[in-house]
Amino acid sequence: MTETPDLGEVDCGWVETSMRFPRSVAEAAGEALLVAPPPQSADVGSCPAGIIIGSERQLPGGWESAPYAHARRLAGDRLRWLVATRGSRGADAFAAGMVSALLHGDGA
Repeated sequence: MTETPDLGEVDCGWVETSMRFPRSVAEAAGEALLVAPPPQSADVGSCPAGIIIGSERQLPGGWESAPYAHARRLAGDRLRWLVATRGSRGADAFAAGMVSALLHGDGA
């Protein structure tokens, strides 16, 4: 990503990959809920999402013992949840339902 998009009116955003997720996106999003898949490797510099969601197979190596602590190190204080499902289709369905409920005020 070469230019940070205008996110001033966004309530929620899905970030396709942590490889293209600089902190400037999170700063531009303000209080908007940012949702992202797990980073592709533990070496990624940052992943400042409010929710990181994916299947347990997507979690970087070494995250098994303390996945939330590892995610928190990349996301910082913005991270509210790390959700790891079993099976990739389960992650997609869960993510859609969870984001919908949060945007409609059905969650914390």
